[in-house]
This record gives sequence, structure tokens and C-alpha cells, in this order.
Amino acid sequence: MRRLLAVATLALMAPWLAAWPLTAQDAGTPPRVAVLDGAQARPDLAPVLEVAIDPQGAADLAAIRSRTFQPAGSAAPHFGFSDGAVWLRLALRNEAQSAWGGVLALRFPYIESADFYRVAADGSVRHQASGTLRPLAVDQVQSPFPALPLFLQPGAEETVYIRVASRGVLLTPLELEPRGVFQRGLLRDQLVAGLALGAAVAISLYVLALYSAARDPAQLAFVAFALASAAYALVSTGMAKLWLWPGPGWPATGLYVLVQGVLLATTFQFFRAFLRTRGRAPRVDMVLRGFTAAAYLGIGAPGMPGDTGTLLIGIVAGPGMIFLLGVALGAAWRGDWRSRIAVIGWGLAELSSIYLYLRVFDVTPYLPINHYLIMGSCSFATLFFAVALAAESRRQQTRLRMLERSSEAQAAQVAGLVHDLRTPLNGILGSLELVRVRSGGLPPSP
Repeated sequence: MRRLLAVATLALMAPWLAAWPLTAQDAGTPPRVAVLDGAQARPDLAPVLEVAIDPQGAADLAAIRSRTFQPAGSAAPHFGFSDGAVWLRLALRNEAQSAWGGVLALRFPYIESADFYRVAADGSVRHQASGTLRPLAVDQVQSPFPALPLFLQPGAEETVYIRVASRGVLLTPLELEPRGVFQRGLLRDQLVAGLALGAAVAISLYVLALYSAARDPAQLAFVAFALASAAYALVSTGMAKLWLWPGPGWPATGLYVLVQGVLLATTFQFFRAFLRTRGRAPRVDMVLRGFTAAAYLGIGAPGMPGDTGTLLIGIVAGPGMIFLLGVALGAAWRGDWRSRIAVIGWGLAELSSIYLYLRVFDVTPYLPINHYLIMGSCSFATLFFAVALAAESRRQQTRLRMLERSSEAQAAQVAGLVHDLRTPLNGILGSLELVRVRSGGLPPSP
């Protein structure tokens, strides 16, 4: 009997006894090491990046170091919407003959809190806080997204722990670059953003000048649309924070919702004026007015209870834009050239938005070009519609000149006809006057 009980006890404890050595071994296992040898300007972090989930967001560095980290499988892991925190672990070793200086960057401008912990081989820890709602460290790199400067002597090894938390989506595209490469890329991004902003302002001034002459409501609505597009591109790429608010407390999520609502509202207003739906399709115009009002209400999404504001923005950005493109496609199919312009100009921007929205839900892959999609699509739409409005204004001016020339030609023809008729009529009138005088002896009329 005792033997049977012993065997049964061992059978029940066998899975736990088998798992116990693995658990003890996994907890605190050494991380995978990324070797820096100077041969690669941008090392691939996908094979060595590891993650650990902290659902409550209460674990500190000491607690998280004793936990098991799992391979991330990608250099841009996606964690969806979470109220907790995510920890990333990356070990670096400099095997080059010279010192290595670089920047470890989380290329996502909406991260509210990012804590970088550098653990050296001797156990010393250096902490740096970053994120949109965190104060800047003294040695932090000026960047639109969280970035950590690194410096490793030859043969030195460090392990970097990154705690990421945000009320929005948790997307952590991690890149490691030499400091010179990072600075050149940042300057390139600022140059592209500056060119896009300058082009939007210049185009808006040009179209505003056209409006002062033509008084086309679509031109005035376009100015608001172009400026809202530029603001949306700057906020969504993080350049607005870098230029306007380098300190802590930047409300990235709330400001993003604000400019997105303004962009959606001005987009509907512009298309209503451009497609002239008020006179041509009153029912469609009424629906577009409803979406415009919903977009303006969605601007106050952060202050609304629950997810009301987010739902409004989602309705306008989703079904609203699909309805707008459907209206434009239907009119374009019937041969309306304005609708064809609308489909071409806004279709690319809408496809880019759909791609990025799917990226939020981890459907589409992360690509480096993702950072330029919004700015590129907004710039293309702004330039395309500005050219269309300028071309239409030019056609109107050409028609006016042709009408003026036609009127001048008709006036000249009438003047010649009057001259041709006036000469014989004057002779006839003179002859009649002479007959009247001679027959009645009346004095000639004055």
C-alpha cells in the first residue's frame, strides 16, 4: 500500500519536478548578445531582442531581471493596446578595435513613458527617462522619439533594459545606429518635414491669392485643408514636438486626436465645395455635413466620457471617408472631371491611412517607409489639388478672355454695321427734309 502511495505521489509530482529545473534555469538566463564590430552601420536586432510583459506595470528593474524573457522575433514588436508595461532587453558587446558610440532609438513618437536602464558588466546601473510625458535627461539626444545615447569601449559589454508604457497602442520599432548615421537621418527627416511645411504654406498663399481674384469657395476651403494636412503630418511624425516643445509634458495622443479631427473636418468641407454637392446632390451634401460635424465633435475626444470621442473619429475616418470616396467614384464614373480629380488626389492618401491603421492592429508589416507615408500622402494630395485648382482657374480665365474677345468682335461688327447703315440713312433723311421744306415752304428743322 505504501509503495502504491509513493508511486502515485511521484506520478503526480513528475510534471512539476520536470518543470522545476527548467524554470530555475530560464529565470535570469543570460540574454542574447548583439556584437558590434563596426562592419554593420545598422545591426539587425531581431535575433537578439527579447521581451517580457508586465500586465500590472508595477515591476521594477530588480524584479524584471529575475523573470523570463522571450525572443521578440522582430526588431519592431507590436503589443496592441495595453494598460500595463512592456520590457525589452538587449545585450551589446563591442568587439571592434575602437570605441563605439551610437544611439538606440524607439522610432515611435507616441510613447508616453520609456525608461532606459543600462546595466554594465560590473553591475552598475544608469537610468534615463524619456517619452512624451517624461522630463528630458541631461545627455539625452534631441529626437522626436525616445532615444538613448550609447558609448562602449573596446571589449565592453552592456545590457539595456527598456520599460515602455503608454495609454495608446504599444509599438516598439527599435533601431541601433552609430551616432553620425542617426544624426544624418534626423537631419534628413527635419529637412523633409521642413520642405513639406514650406510647400504647404506657399501653396496655401498661392491658392489664397487665386481666391481673392476668382472667389471660388473650393479655393478657400482648400487653404484650411492644406494647413490642417501639414499640421497633421508634423504631429504624427513627432517633428512638432522636436521643433515646438522639446521639454516634457507634450500631449502627443491628445494633440494627434485634435489635428486628426481638424483634418477630417476640413477634408469634408473641401470636398463639399470642390464637388459642389450642395447644388448638385443635396442629400449627399447633408450626409457630408453630418460627418463634418462629427469630426469637429471628435476634436474633444480626450475630454469625452469613455471611448465616445475615439468612436466619433473612427466613424468619420472609416465609414465617412469610404462614403466620400464612393460618392466621388460614382460621379467620376458618370464623367464628372472634378470627381475624377478627387479620386486620384485623395485615393493615395486614403490608401496610406488604411495601411497605417492596419499597422496599428498588426495586420500590415512595419517598414522604414512607414514614417514617411503620412507626410508623403498629405503633401501629394495638397500639391495635386492645388494644381487642379490652378488649372481650373486658368481655364476660367481663358474662357473669360475668349468671351471678352468675342464681345469685342461683336461690338466691332455692330459698329461697322451701324456705320454702313448710317451713311445712306443720313442721305435719305436729308432728301426727305429737302422735299418737306420745298413742298410746304417750312423752314428746315434745326
